[in-house]
Amino acid sequence: MEAFEAESFTVAIVYIKPIELKAITVMLDEVWWGPVSSARGDSNDYIMGRIGEHNVVLVGPPRGVQGTVASAQLVSTIRLTFPNIIVGFLVGIGGGIPRYPEHDVRLGDVVVGAPEKGPAVVQYDLGERTESGFETRWVLARPPRLLLQVVNKVETKSKCFEDGEYNLLTPHLARFARYPRIKKEFEKPCTRDRLFKSTYAHEQGTKCSAHDGLHEVERYAREPCDDIVVHYSTILSGGSVMKSPTDRDMLSTKHNNALCIEMEAAGLMDIFPCLVVRGISDYADSHKNETWQGFAAATAAAYAREILVNMSKQVTNYGSPIKSDRGSQIKYEYGWIPNYFGSRDHNAHHFALPSSMAPSLNQLQTKIQTECALYNPKDHPAIAEEEEEDQSSFQVPVENIEPQWDAPGWLDQKLAVQGFCPDIPRHSANTLRNMMTQDENIKLGFIQLEIQTRSKPFDQGVRRTVSYARTSVSTDRFVVKAFKKDYRDLAFIAEEMKGQALCKAFALEFNALLDLKYSLDFVVTAALELRSRAGACISIEPFIGGNYVKYNNNCAWVNEDLPDDPCNQAAQAFSHFTFERSWGHFLVSDLQGVGNLLTGPAIQTKDPERFKLCDANINAEGFKFFFATHKCNALCRKLQLKSTGQMLIEGRFEFREEWPGVRSRVYCSNKLCRRILREDAGGSDSARKASEFPGYYWCSSCFPQLESSMQRRTCAEAYSAEHQFDFSSFFYESQGQAAPLKCPEHVEENTADSNIGSVGGGLWARMRQQMRESLSLGGDRKKYV
Repeated sequence: MEAFEAESFTVAIVYIKPIELKAITVMLDEVWWGPVSSARGDSNDYIMGRIGEHNVVLVGPPRGVQGTVASAQLVSTIRLTFPNIIVGFLVGIGGGIPRYPEHDVRLGDVVVGAPEKGPAVVQYDLGERTESGFETRWVLARPPRLLLQVVNKVETKSKCFEDGEYNLLTPHLARFARYPRIKKEFEKPCTRDRLFKSTYAHEQGTKCSAHDGLHEVERYAREPCDDIVVHYSTILSGGSVMKSPTDRDMLSTKHNNALCIEMEAAGLMDIFPCLVVRGISDYADSHKNETWQGFAAATAAAYAREILVNMSKQVTNYGSPIKSDRGSQIKYEYGWIPNYFGSRDHNAHHFALPSSMAPSLNQLQTKIQTECALYNPKDHPAIAEEEEEDQSSFQVPVENIEPQWDAPGWLDQKLAVQGFCPDIPRHSANTLRNMMTQDENIKLGFIQLEIQTRSKPFDQGVRRTVSYARTSVSTDRFVVKAFKKDYRDLAFIAEEMKGQALCKAFALEFNALLDLKYSLDFVVTAALELRSRAGACISIEPFIGGNYVKYNNNCAWVNEDLPDDPCNQAAQAFSHFTFERSWGHFLVSDLQGVGNLLTGPAIQTKDPERFKLCDANINAEGFKFFFATHKCNALCRKLQLKSTGQMLIEGRFEFREEWPGVRSRVYCSNKLCRRILREDAGGSDSARKASEFPGYYWCSSCFPQLESSMQRRTCAEAYSAEHQFDFSSFFYESQGQAAPLKCPEHVEENTADSNIGSVGGGLWARMRQQMRESLSLGGDRKKYV
């Protein structure tokens, strides 16, 4: 294979076992074994090749590793190296669930996770244990639409063979004859395919061939052309090997008459939606053995090849790079994650705006500001829905008094909550890049808190009320926002929270390039659910006292009353910086706050699927309105920002060529603070460290609370009251954890983490399901009114 561009690969095939890799490799028309220059953050190794017109990458876990966790880790970084992957496959072996005679699944058959009705994959061991039994409620993402269309084509093609013609997969299986060292491994076994009754367990110390035929299910012989049958069914996925036919059949009946069970698909579907193709190597019972694994891997690989040779070559939204006439500069079509993600080219990047916007841009020319002046925000669907909600909203009583933070009993309501907050690690060279690449890279951390709030709100907006609050330990002040109506769920708040985390990452790099007086920061929000009432969602964020100022919005308004104010100058330059730094994929606007501490930003995205649940995201329209009124100031020029409104009129942008690395910037380790700090500088924004908590950084407000909250407690496993230990209650609260009951010597390894993980995992799964349901309705906010 000739030298390749990583951007030219559009298909990823995931395998788990080495025998599956060998089978898939045989299906390649062309293969390239050489080492791949993986992007930073991608620890996978790849085999590259071609099937038909499609450039394909093969990837699998380390030898001997399997399961949902391994598969999830595997696919989470593929697009860092191969950003243009548009479809994926999980190809390999699985256990068949025979439903004879209705569904005659046999060894060597293929089961594809593409039923006409019902989910493609079900994680059968994730759910809720209720009084009525275990209930699986979370449905994983479906395969890509394109692959499901090709599945229809291939299924129809398989039914249209004339009498005497070979099976659909026969020509592909014939490829194994070219490889004498492995062809026998993938031949159909001479051992007879025997299906035993569910009530008959394998007799230890014997071979299945020696079992009494009285226990065997009698099945008719197939015609040669139907020797291998492809079934389209739900696939069950779980974390353990299934060898119980009773449990196997029960799960199949419960979940859409599923015909296959395996261990990896559940780890992929939400992160990397793909078509799951499984060759049946056993019947998931006690008679399970490896005799049919080679042939089953071969039939699964053959079906995947059949799909690809019948799939039209896609003109992706990404496109391969095209050398322009401007030296080493590269031109890209609008609508993709740019070559910057995983790229080794640091030159200027260009893109053209989508054709759907071209007519209005051609008409703009010198009238762009006039058009924006005449723009009616109510015309945009997202803002129109807000207006409709505004008209139908109701007012609640609020109290207009000064907060009495230290008055006993004034915060008169105690709440036990759990939820998520941005899990921001130490900022590295790849942090912002990874967050821009996909939402899954914006990490969330689980927290549990006890908070005290004022039962009466002091303010309200269209949808939410705002009340004063404090946590049980910290001296910091907070506000809690609660929805007037239960029309929003945790997924909506979490998406807003992820947006704030991305803004904070932008701000960290922005601050590193400018003087201290122009530094900006964003408050962080935690999305919480009442532990006493599942589904009751609130959010908590720091209380900001002072003069509240609006700097710009997402509909072309700019604050021109404060031209010399450093915060106003920084805010306008920051919006421009986010567009330039993301290569035209994001623009942060609607900036407001007290001084340089901002809250409630809006993220405009080029990809309409990113931050889809955020009301204020008006996508590429937001870019147009920003450049209609934006005037580059001294900070824009210092940052060497090149994009302008004139470029918008011309339909193409040019961006700054290189961005310097960010050093000596960290976040406060308090999960409810996360203030941006300088690691190597003095002053109020410098990071503090405590020797008792190595690896943690603290702002000037949080650091003193570590010592002031020190307590002494008798160890829960102590033999006498003299066995005591000291701890900082603020530290544990800042990490969203309960204070310890045992001294470090008696803490059971990983006990606290496992408890938090199990609770957080269920809440996370519920939130992801809510988000999928919301997105399946097109992000329809009216559903929640």
